Amino acid sequence: MTNPSPHESQVAALISAYADRAPIDVDPVAMTHLAAGRSRDRATALPGFRLASLRLGFALLILALLVTIVGTVLMVGGRPLQPAALEFAERSFAEPFTGLPGAGAMPSTPETGELVFSFGGRVDSLGLDFLRVWLYADGRLIWKSNLEGSGRENPAFGSNEPTTAVIEQRLSPLGVELLRSEVMAAAHILGPARVGQDLSKWDRPGVLWGGLAIGAGDQVLAATWSDPRLPERLADPGSWLPAGAWTDQRVGGFVPARYYMCLWQLDGEPSLTRSELMELLPQRTKDVIDSRSTPLADPVRADCAETVSTEDARAIVETLQVAGVRPEGDVDALRYSIPMRGILELLPVLPDGDSVCNCG
Repeated sequence: MTNPSPHESQVAALISAYADRAPIDVDPVAMTHLAAGRSRDRATALPGFRLASLRLGFALLILALLVTIVGTVLMVGGRPLQPAALEFAERSFAEPFTGLPGAGAMPSTPETGELVFSFGGRVDSLGLDFLRVWLYADGRLIWKSNLEGSGRENPAFGSNEPTTAVIEQRLSPLGVELLRSEVMAAAHILGPARVGQDLSKWDRPGVLWGGLAIGAGDQVLAATWSDPRLPERLADPGSWLPAGAWTDQRVGGFVPARYYMCLWQLDGEPSLTRSELMELLPQRTKDVIDSRSTPLADPVRADCAETVSTEDARAIVETLQVAGVRPEGDVDALRYSIPMRGILELLPVLPDGDSVCNCG
């Protein structure tokens, strides 16, 4: 028996990915490209009649796979889910950064996205480094390492300098399905959750503590997992995903379109309302917030009740700096002291509405 070609291995992996009967998104165009690519691979090596036969047979295989997938109603947590089309936008690359992106950096698109899963925890294989990962149906893989423990040795950075920046890479339809399948093969659904909810628990497999959320249409489901290798594989998907799983594996910075504007009071201080905390800010900062922020009906956190554009976040930081307001801790953390009373912090808004905290 001959060894399978890389293309045949990719198709076999894709078929295997669908076999777990978890929620899927199907891109028929990408599947057609896979078939066409295989035909081109052998175009110079086969006589005409064998080439036509091969094309037909391979196309029928792909068609049969699509019919099987689309014709099946899939279940997660007892809730039926229908396949949906994937949207893959062209990536605007930015070098990794901490704090605010450089002037002129183009926000990641589309601004919103459907969550496939998110994971966060202190990963055993990274010396208990705190890692967070988000995968979206449009192919965006967004992750952040706190570089604690042995996080600086995480192979996922490749030849890039390790950083605490929020990283964006792009997966192909195949990559989305393989990574989703890897999670669903080990996942145990616990019940409904909400975006931004802390799902971390102690002593889950492969982590000191951590949590997992599964996107399911208009729901977010809390989950645990059975495979202790899962966190390590999520920390470095490039070590096991095939080359065809990526549309852009470059380690770039995630540029948010908006930031949460969070205000909270220091512990032990007399109780103040949000509006009273706002009154303690420099006047120019208040003017920017009053004129450019967007209140949220359902904030991801109670103290993050408004959002501002990335450019308006830059204006807020500039007014604080002019007024002599010093950052709280790391200058790139976008967290500023309200003298003796509270904190103002700017947190990136992710495509599903989650935020990237400075925690860990």
